[in-house]
Amino acid sequence: MANVAEKKQAGVPDFILMDKCDQSSFMKNLKSRFDSDAIYTNIGGVIVSVNPYKNVAGLYTQEMMTAYRGTPAFGGRLMPHIYGLADEAYNNMRSKYENQVVIISGESGAGKTEASK
Repeated sequence: MANVAEKKQAGVPDFILMDKCDQSSFMKNLKSRFDSDAIYTNIGGVIVSVNPYKNVAGLYTQEMMTAYRGTPAFGGRLMPHIYGLADEAYNNMRSKYENQVVIISGESGAGKTEASK
């Protein structure tokens, strides 16, 4: 089942793994990932989402949700995804008995509503 979540690995999936850390490299990596419909990129424990302004087939399916259930959200074998972040927050809340917060920020039309569904 995880193969759906594993297939799109264009560019570097986590910015902390990049050799060069500057604005140009950051933007090139985002563009590379965006061009292959990999709209989520991690920066450690933070996830960057780029609105594709189109329907990305298979991105929000039950199979995709299941693939991230119980799987480490960061540094794992799966591509970055909002489902991984949500599952990580849920599991931390249940195992550590601590409140969790997810901040969704962006400009108008950036896809905040879609990410929070």
